[in-house]
Amino acid sequence: MTLIPTFACDGGFVIHADSEENCGTFRRAVQKITPRDMGQLRVVIAGSGIGDLIDSFTAKLKERLDRDNASDVNEVKRLIDRRLPNFLNIQVANFPCADDAKLHKFIVGAYAKTGKFAVWASHNDVLIPVTSYEMAGVEDKVYDHVMRRFYRPNMTFSQAILAGLYVLTVAESTSPYVRGPYQVAVISRHGIEMEKEENVRAMTERLSAYEQQINDLFIACANTRITVPEFEDLVDAFKITASTLHRDHIDQQATRTSLKEILEAGPLSQIRGHIVVGTQSYRVEHDRREIQKAKETLNKLRLMGNAGPITVTVHCRCGTDFKVDLPDFAATATVTAPCTKCGKENNMRPVDLVNIELKQ
Repeated sequence: MTLIPTFACDGGFVIHADSEENCGTFRRAVQKITPRDMGQLRVVIAGSGIGDLIDSFTAKLKERLDRDNASDVNEVKRLIDRRLPNFLNIQVANFPCADDAKLHKFIVGAYAKTGKFAVWASHNDVLIPVTSYEMAGVEDKVYDHVMRRFYRPNMTFSQAILAGLYVLTVAESTSPYVRGPYQVAVISRHGIEMEKEENVRAMTERLSAYEQQINDLFIACANTRITVPEFEDLVDAFKITASTLHRDHIDQQATRTSLKEILEAGPLSQIRGHIVVGTQSYRVEHDRREIQKAKETLNKLRLMGNAGPITVTVHCRCGTDFKVDLPDFAATATVTAPCTKCGKENNMRPVDLVNIELKQ
């Protein structure tokens, strides 16, 4: 058995899978999400059911798409829709095993060189586009409840990844058919990308670290025997502990992430925020005041690069301050403006950068 949670999110999809494969009392760990080149497409097929039959179905699909040199993602859906009834009604139906082992479901993702992509889930013998969330394998109502609880329209890639990993941790703690390590594939305009195993493991550990603290605070919220001052103390303690953990987790992730990966800022990016680059390494700045100072400095640099429009605060000799809107910093060299009180013309230059605001 297996569990394959899948989420639609803003800009793409996230497919998760555990590694457990069972055959009677025999168990082994297998890679259930493996992107493959099929024709001119990149395709991933994750399925629950009889492993040998799923592998055979996938191999024959690749053979045909290679022969057709397929380049349109919809060719994947059309081909599977034609073959799925025969696969279920003949190959699966006649396979020598118990009937409860003959339940099959596929999660299929495809990416074309044009940047077009799609993800479908099989419902009976036809593929249906994934529009919210889907699950294949151990489709217990508990896991569906967890997925429904976490799903949000337009959720980010990172939210979808963490939500799916949480579903898998719940399943592993409640089912003998779900085991790690977990796999995560992200499908977007960038292609089909696999999350690093070390990042998946780190994210799973982070979820466990926060869960007990959040559960304690959740119960305290509804406990009317806790006074308001006591509750405020609990919230303050949670804030300190959670913020410290979050800071440590970001710093730990930074050591596993190259500067190139940060600058690419793809859907699998684990680090964002203000990055301080040194001569041989980088670090993530957490101090709110330092981040604000860095933003102000960046805005000033943008001004010097003629970003605009801008607002300049002019200090007239009569003691009046007034504001002038200009298209960019270069305009301060040629424009004069009359004082709103005495009427005297004022040059913009020299101008201190603290007197310039970049209009949003």
